Amino acid sequence: AYVLEKVESPLDLLKLVADYYTPLALIDKARLIGIARNMGFSKTRIAAGLFEALDIPPQNHLVNDYLFLLKLPRELQQLVVEKDLSLKRALIFQRAAERLDWVVRLIKNLHLGINMTAEIIQNIWEMAQRDAVDFKTKAEQMGLWELADEPSEDPRPVVLDIRAKINAARMPLLTAAGKKLAQTIDNLNLPENVRVRWDPYFEKQGIELTFHARSSGELKSTLKELNAAELEPVFDQI
Repeated sequence: AYVLEKVESPLDLLKLVADYYTPLALIDKARLIGIARNMGFSKTRIAAGLFEALDIPPQNHLVNDYLFLLKLPRELQQLVVEKDLSLKRALIFQRAAERLDWVVRLIKNLHLGINMTAEIIQNIWEMAQRDAVDFKTKAEQMGLWELADEPSEDPRPVVLDIRAKINAARMPLLTAAGKKLAQTIDNLNLPENVRVRWDPYFEKQGIELTFHARSSGELKSTLKELNAAELEPVFDQI
């Protein structure tokens, strides 16, 4: 009763709630800000009169950022809470604001963590901006859209595939050059125990040849085949 006597406005009541339940999760802060907006308080009034109690810098634009969190599907709000995400990290979902249902399926079906999810969203968004297309169109062009509906228990090979698709979209010329070089090397029919590596960004000239020999005979045979191999086309492409 004593506390309520000190309440002069609904905003003061929200401040008391914030003080009582401190520390608040990110979503709970957003809910209190949402309540304040529904009460008719301006962004300026909320930033000046409520943010201090929520341990938020008194900047008006942050009101919209927190209100966006309330638009997230339940699954993503739960992720924000469970992973104790910062506001900056949680706002990655703004990049896919119109396709949040797809993001939910992506995380659920592929068992992706927040860092990989953020990497996917950011890359799709950046390239969509670059090519002046919408988020879904770019995800489809990259071959990523359909992955959300292809459940996988092991995320590791999926992550490798996703990063390969991202690199192919971000650096199409390098990707094409890498595929051409790989085919050229494959056509050489080198000994099975020989592995060939090269700089995928083609910044370093040359190739790296490694092999394992189990006897002096195998060593001599491998060296003989390598000496006879027509490697000029490989070095020309490098």
